Amino acid sequence: MNSPRKTLLYSWLLLASAAIWGAAFVVMKDTLAVVPTNWILTIRFAVAGLGLTFALSGTRISAELIRRGAVLGFLLYAAYAVQTWGLIYTTASKNALITSIYVVLVPFFVWWIQRRRVGPRVLLAAGMAFGGLVVLSPPEPSGVNPGDFLTLVSGFGYALHITMVGVYSEDHEVMPLTCLQFLFAALFAGVGAFGFETFPERIGAGTWLALAYLAFVSTLLALTLMNLGIRHVTPARASILLATEAIFGCLFGILFQGDPLTVPILAGGGILTLAVILSQTEVPAQPVPSPG
Repeated sequence: MNSPRKTLLYSWLLLASAAIWGAAFVVMKDTLAVVPTNWILTIRFAVAGLGLTFALSGTRISAELIRRGAVLGFLLYAAYAVQTWGLIYTTASKNALITSIYVVLVPFFVWWIQRRRVGPRVLLAAGMAFGGLVVLSPPEPSGVNPGDFLTLVSGFGYALHITMVGVYSEDHEVMPLTCLQFLFAALFAGVGAFGFETFPERIGAGTWLALAYLAFVSTLLALTLMNLGIRHVTPARASILLATEAIFGCLFGILFQGDPLTVPILAGGGILTLAVILSQTEVPAQPVPSPG
């Protein structure tokens, strides 16, 4: 069992990931106007995977490690791709809100896959976090469309990915598992890119800088920090900490894009902050006895 100090340290790593992804929202949106989805994901995951190949040195690459890296890579790619696809057909605020359903789903995936009860404080914190996200990004009055459904699917994908990172990292070293995850995600994205999309003939310096940020910072650094954090923080708590991405996204929008500081932002951010604090005071959950 981790000491409270170590748990706090790795919680900060998860918050750092959320901050990076919050800042990356504008970068990703601008880049999508120039580069197709699968090409962006191919570049992001390939750079991240190659950047972590040192982690494979001296590691016994078993068939089971490869299989689990492939599973995580597919879940990671699918969640990213479906979310971006949904963004084409729905608004950004609805996309962000519906995706955040993973905050509520992760505790139930943990119960279903690991047979571990999730404590009442974490369940309450998950509900508070989702409520805070609703306040931050209220549903649009335009109703449900295909983009909403696709985004909901991506939320399930993110929840399953976070849960499985927690499961697999119990049996494998985090860094080799993360490296293989990135390489397989790049492979899946590459199939989509070469098979169905055309890489733009000309890309400006600003777009290359944006791709570098997405690859090195938002993928290589942030997802590595996330995987390290989940190794030492329960997936349910991790999902709540990662949900603060919405707060950071609003903050960076206010600081760098001139977005207004509104009452919903203050209220939603406050609720999310309380949810994070509440999630860090829970007693660890105990395994659920197997039937029979």
